[in-house]
Amino acid sequence: MINKFIFVFFLISTSILISQNKVSYNGTIKTAKMLERQGNIESAISIYKDILKKNPTHYQSSNNLKKLYKNNQKYSEGIDFIRGQLIYSPNNTRLYLDLGEFYHLDDQKKQARATWFSGLEKFKSNKSYYRILVTLLGSYDKEESINIVLLKGREIFGKSFLAYEAGVYHQSKRMYALAMDQFILNLLYEKNNNGMAERRILLMSDNEDAQNIIEKKLILMVEKSPGKILNILSQYYFKQQKYNLALEAKKKLTSLGNKDFNSWLKIASDLNKENEFEHATSAYKFILSKKLNSKLTERALLGLAKTFENQITPSNQRFLIPYFYNDNLFFEDQFTSPNTISLENLKSSIQMYDTLMTSIKNIVLLSEVYFRIGEVQFTILQDFDKALDLFQKALENNPKSILSQKIRLRIADSFIAKGDLIKARQFLYTEQEKNPSNGITEKILLLDLFTEKPDSTIKLITSFLSEIKPTNPIFNDLMELNTILTRYNSKDSENDLSLQHFLKSEFFVRQKKIGDAIKELIYITEHYPESNILPFINLRLSTLYYKIGKFEESIQFSNKLKNTEFEDRGIILIGQIYEIKLSNIDKALESYMRLIDDYPNSIYFEPIRYHIRKIQEVKKI
Repeated sequence: MINKFIFVFFLISTSILISQNKVSYNGTIKTAKMLERQGNIESAISIYKDILKKNPTHYQSSNNLKKLYKNNQKYSEGIDFIRGQLIYSPNNTRLYLDLGEFYHLDDQKKQARATWFSGLEKFKSNKSYYRILVTLLGSYDKEESINIVLLKGREIFGKSFLAYEAGVYHQSKRMYALAMDQFILNLLYEKNNNGMAERRILLMSDNEDAQNIIEKKLILMVEKSPGKILNILSQYYFKQQKYNLALEAKKKLTSLGNKDFNSWLKIASDLNKENEFEHATSAYKFILSKKLNSKLTERALLGLAKTFENQITPSNQRFLIPYFYNDNLFFEDQFTSPNTISLENLKSSIQMYDTLMTSIKNIVLLSEVYFRIGEVQFTILQDFDKALDLFQKALENNPKSILSQKIRLRIADSFIAKGDLIKARQFLYTEQEKNPSNGITEKILLLDLFTEKPDSTIKLITSFLSEIKPTNPIFNDLMELNTILTRYNSKDSENDLSLQHFLKSEFFVRQKKIGDAIKELIYITEHYPESNILPFINLRLSTLYYKIGKFEESIQFSNKLKNTEFEDRGIILIGQIYEIKLSNIDKALESYMRLIDDYPNSIYFEPIRYHIRKIQEVKKI
């Protein structure tokens, strides 16, 4: 019992002493740091030396002292210090590495090399020593020494030892062939490479000088080890936008027995994002040609349906710039004009979704199918009753969180499009209690915009803005709407009535009643010609006429934007009409060049200048 008491007392006493020493050292180190910042280097060095006299293995003091010697180019003193430390810690790998570095910095190159390599012999089974040494040699461009370290290490640890690190070094020196040799070694022999080499190769392909080297090296190695190289070759071709070659490489990999069809689904989806619909279709059809489980088949069918859906509206129907707050929820264009769609792709998409609705078993995917076909009915066919029914079915099938939010917002949109603002309000306020979100908040404000006076909406916006931060996704939309309402809201009856007619026209736009919306805006131009909102109205008229294919009228109202803040947008819209709708490239260029000449400070200057360059390149061909 007495012995136990003595032992416990010894432990407690030792612990107290260690704690006291630690506190004491911390205060002393702070003093040394302060002296260092003041430029009193010698005093700081003296303090660290005193600590190390009492405790030769005190890590922080030793490390700080080495940094002081190195940063102040006191290399010979650093050498003496580290050699002294090795007496107390002869097996400390870091000390060997640091000693070699100090010799190198002191221009004792042979001694540096001898020290580093003696460490290789002493710590030859220590992978960490080799790894840090390669990094250190790389920082001093010691390529020959790196190769020797790699040879020695690979004799012990295998062919691919430090191949990735060596590849990174050669890449940093723009020695792409040598870098590829190392990365390929990593790919071939390193079981746990975690895709690091692949990512490095793809990163290296950003440099044009490296591209031919990468391709040749990969093609050469495909013949020797296709199973391990074809995947990165496919990724390389995809990044270089050689989509056909990317798919060919992937098909070869699959023919060798690789059954990772999730990666096929990913490449098909990525092709869709790149608007490479033909290749995306080919990828999905390849998946469907295999006898796979129902889960993969259903996802492929859904992806194929989305591919057809993405092609319903040709990419050249999209606006060059956001003419009328296109990216703001309160003014976004939700619908596709019937005269711009591809009927063939529309038919294929609907047929695919109809098939999926009856055959799909996975309820999570089924909810997405209902949502997608609902989107087609809403945005393209404008059958709001059918769309609403489909969105409600999608919600009943337990969709994932993000999809669920999209569906709820589309249900609100459907009520608004039907003109049923009472049901829209009931639905939104119920959702605000059960499933609050930024989107629901914006839809509630949208309803206020159509049903309340501008003063009321401005107050509501001000209230919301006071509760959220500028980083909130809805902040910019709210600020833009607030600016518009505040600017054009006035006690003057003419301006007040003009704004009310404008908001009524926007309600018609939400119902796909473009003709009625235009009538409201024309009414403003005819009855309130002095209203301060008139340039804004002319801008909206120009975009709405464009939307319904009345291009002469669109040009007419775009020209009325002259000498207003919206003139640059009008010029670009006229150019787009001539280029895309009237196929008059010369007239289009004339309009675009007018923007370049007259509006060098326009925020659209650079995008249009780039667009002009693309047109001119095509004309040369």
